[in-house]
Amino acid sequence: MHHPKSDLFIIAIGASAGGMEAIHTLFDHTLTDAVSYVIIQHLSPNYKSFMAELLVKHSKLKIYKAESDMEVVSNCVYVLPEGKNMTIEGGRLVLTDRKESTPNSAIDIFFNSLAEDQGNKSIGIVLSGNGSDGTKGIAAIKKAGGMVIVQDPQSTEFESMPTSAISSGNYDHILTPQQIPLKIVEYVNQKTWVNRFSESASDQEEAHLSELIRLIKSHTPLDFSQYKRPTIVRRALRRMLATDCGTMEDYIGLLKSNPAEIDILAKEFLIGVTNFFRDPEAFEAIRNKVIPGIIKNKLSVDTLKIWVIGCATGEEAYSLAILVKEHLTDIKKDLEVKIFASDIDKEALAKASKGFYPASIARDVSESRLGAFFKKEGKGYQVRDDIRKMLIFADHDIVQQPPYGKIDLISCRNLMIYFNPTLQKKIFSILHYCLNVEGYLFLGPSEGLGEQRDMFFEVDKKWKIFQNIEGSFKLGFNPNTPRQVETKPRFSPAFGLKTSRSHLADPITEILTQSHLEESGFSAGVCVDGENRVILPFGDFNRFLLP
Repeated sequence: MHHPKSDLFIIAIGASAGGMEAIHTLFDHTLTDAVSYVIIQHLSPNYKSFMAELLVKHSKLKIYKAESDMEVVSNCVYVLPEGKNMTIEGGRLVLTDRKESTPNSAIDIFFNSLAEDQGNKSIGIVLSGNGSDGTKGIAAIKKAGGMVIVQDPQSTEFESMPTSAISSGNYDHILTPQQIPLKIVEYVNQKTWVNRFSESASDQEEAHLSELIRLIKSHTPLDFSQYKRPTIVRRALRRMLATDCGTMEDYIGLLKSNPAEIDILAKEFLIGVTNFFRDPEAFEAIRNKVIPGIIKNKLSVDTLKIWVIGCATGEEAYSLAILVKEHLTDIKKDLEVKIFASDIDKEALAKASKGFYPASIARDVSESRLGAFFKKEGKGYQVRDDIRKMLIFADHDIVQQPPYGKIDLISCRNLMIYFNPTLQKKIFSILHYCLNVEGYLFLGPSEGLGEQRDMFFEVDKKWKIFQNIEGSFKLGFNPNTPRQVETKPRFSPAFGLKTSRSHLADPITEILTQSHLEESGFSAGVCVDGENRVILPFGDFNRFLLP
């Protein structure tokens, strides 16, 4: 792959029937400097394009009909001439004649070439059009680390090109043409700023980042000190752009003078991107390789337990519930199912609990599933009660609070990518402790088990599905200490448990802890420090003590 020397971002726009209007609207709203645009219009070789001439009225950028060996430079737009295919090599355009007898895949050809030539500085946009040209090309851009935007099919005249792109899952945003330019500005600024910060951050910038994390920790229950730095920088930059702060120093000043902005920033860090059956192949693997095995080993008096960590607005948890329900129906088996769906974003949990989703979920949920598991209400769909009652939504922090236990399947997708290796190791230990032997762990496609891989059997390499093959006793793992407050000791020394400090759980934490114990099937536990000294007992620990 060629690695571009400059910071130039190249935005490739693929369009066909109905795309002219979308392109004009997009350029009417374009704000971006220091980028270039290449327009690939999927046209018949005999069709005369007036794109370049018409676009002059909608853009202040320089408009060119593309020619071979033309260098792509910033603040310019390059339009593919009719009857040609085009690639890019070393930042220069290469044109070839397209044979009329061959399928028209001009968009795929250029997108793929752009990904190879420009890597993560590639941006692909799929607009209105017939057919599926562009769907293969956006896969290459995503693989190279670039960004893909697809026009919202509801805003198109011809929706098959955008719909095909969306069904592939290789996209970042579904937007109207008016919304696209601002998203490009945000992305380019983020990439540029994050790259600069990652490669050459000064001591002062590092100090500002530490101060930002400290402010969140001191004003909220959230601690992001162990999150990966690029993630923190990207999320902070969004708020910097939104508040017109030019530097991190300016933004730190805003946070100190306006505590409400700290809450907004913290919520920005918690944003979860999800949809129903995200990565359909992964859910097919769960349907075929995981759920039948779990259910087969359950007696009718048993409970099947699933834990979805970082459930956001609930789509993934409901997706798993649907798969379980479908299999139970197929084999005519009645089984109690509890799906714990947890997150630390209370607003997202509130949406998840309602189980009401917009009509756009029809892109991800089949017509038969919509009919079986949802009720059409107004402009959206309501999850049916028989699915909703399978789920228990909870405000829960995997890092800070006692985990659920005796779980058959844990889904923890795209959460580890936010944590550094030390915290990843800690969380994997927690997950292993929570899983039944032969229970399953479902991770995100870019995540791995690290040092814990020997404790799991790999069920599906591509979609990161693993089966637990060891009991948790081998870990010597101790459950996490819940959040605590200073208080007077409430346990008699006669219990035989001496706390190293007078740190005991507040009443609310005690209630939550007891609920977790009851739901997960455990009776009691103790929190210990690094020297195995008891800090806090919880649950009905009395009956496990020697007289």
